[in-house]
Amino acid sequence: MSDAVNMFLRQVILQNGIPFEVKYPEDTLEFKPEVIEAMEEAKRVSRDPDVKGYTDVKQMFKEILEDEPES
Repeated sequence: MSDAVNMFLRQVILQNGIPFEVKYPEDTLEFKPEVIEAMEEAKRVSRDPDVKGYTDVKQMFKEILEDEPES
């Protein structure tokens, strides 16, 4: 087994990466409609200049928790 690992690692070095193509079969890339809808919404939100963005995670959580209604 170690010979096989050594051969693989040598090929990684020689080829500057994994020595074979890694890809998903195209027929497995079908998404449920709700996943497609969520991805489209994320794309819209990411391009909307009116949507507030954060560069500080602590600040984001602070504001999210401040907005939560008390139970």
